[in-house]
Amino acid sequence: MNKQILLVLITLFCISCKKENQIKNISIKEGMSSTTDMFHGKYVINMMNTSPVIVNFKFSNSERDTIQQVYLKNKLDKESDSIFLEDINNELVPKILTKYTIEFDNNSRQVIVIYNESDLDSIKGKPNVINFIKRIRLILESKKEIKNAPISNVEYI
Repeated sequence: MNKQILLVLITLFCISCKKENQIKNISIKEGMSSTTDMFHGKYVINMMNTSPVIVNFKFSNSERDTIQQVYLKNKLDKESDSIFLEDINNELVPKILTKYTIEFDNNSRQVIVIYNESDLDSIKGKPNVINFIKRIRLILESKKEIKNAPISNVEYI
């Protein structure tokens, strides 16, 4: 009888210790100008009259771990699968969107869409999401390959 109780307790313990869903990749599409495949270290800049420019950069395991920790710390795993934010004070037209697609190891996705992302501090609501996006931007801005990349010449009408 004691062995059966012990077996049940061990089983319940193992079930409660399930591993959280790991982020497999984050892709970032900034309007029509660029796409970043973050965990694979690829930045694609779209140009109007030439082929896209592809810039490769290194993305370390520690950066991957940092992203996962910041994601969980900000409780984005408790948010919905689609999050929309907008800087309502910015009257820039057309409104340019930045789309963050977070892919998980169980093949699920979470999408964060931000309209007019130029000033994250002016966006009201969802400070946890803003903190996560700021960390992503901080990591990407530290990449010299991205800093030295050409700027897209895609024009918006």
